[in-house]
Formats: sequence, structure tokens, C-alpha cells
Amino acid sequence: MFGPRRWSALWAVVAVLGVGIAPVAAQQGSITGRVIDAETGAPLSGAAVAVVGQDGLQGTNASGAFQWSVPDGTYSLVVTLIGYETGRLDGVGVSAGETVNVEIALRSRAEVLNPIVVTASRRQEKALDAPASISSVSQAEIAKIAAPSVAEHVKA
Repeated sequence: MFGPRRWSALWAVVAVLGVGIAPVAAQQGSITGRVIDAETGAPLSGAAVAVVGQDGLQGTNASGAFQWSVPDGTYSLVVTLIGYETGRLDGVGVSAGETVNVEIALRSRAEVLNPIVVTASRRQEKALDAPASISSVSQAEIAKIAAPSVAEHVKA
């Protein structure tokens, strides 16, 4: 099927490809860390962690942990979470094959939301005849929307 020359050529191609791929993989490093409450030290789940200059966001898990794979370089991390001030950590240096561990503490912030007024009629009323704007949301519609808080359900 394959003669000795063909096997030699095949192994040469595999060796060249293997040597070419190894340096690319080695150029990656990673940033891992936790996002915590500055006052209590409790982990914050659901925070959005962005690396400036990289696409996308990473959400923190129940332990407040996140992980980013990045090329060599120095980065800034930006963390946002509803009810907290935006956090920023500058100067995070990452080298090839290195994992840098960081901890970002967010300070709580009170947010003022628009009031929600719920009214009820004693008798059944047509939506078109109501004196104010009406929105009806069924239990099934609420169950379909995955939202981390009641405020997110109201926005939807």
C-alpha cells in the first residue's frame, strides 16, 4: 500500500505540522479569578467579566469564579453586576502557558427603579376599555424567560 518513501514523506508532513502547532498553543495564557462582595467577602455569581480588547463576556459561577484564555500581554478586566458598582482591574500581565489568579471586589450600590403599580378591578374589564396602559403576562410566559432577578422579569 505505502512504500518506505511514502511513509517517510507522511511522517515528515506530520512532524512539520506538529512543530508548527506547538508554538501557537504555547502562546496562550489564562486569567482566572473570583468576584466577591467588598463588604462581606461573599462570592458574587452572575457577574459579567470582560477583558478589554477581547470579544465576549464570561459570567461568574456560583462560587464567583471565572476563567479567560488570552494571548500573551497585559490586560484590563471590567466587571459588572446589577446592584454593584462597576469594577476594573488594570495591568494584569499574562505570559505564555501561565495562569494568573486575580480577585475583584465590588462595592454594593443602591439602584432606584421605577415604581410598579398593580391594580385590580372587582369586575372583569376589557383591556381596550381600561383607563391606563395594561400589560398581561401569563405564568407560562414568565417561566420561559430565564432572568436572574425580579427586575429582569419586569424589563422583559
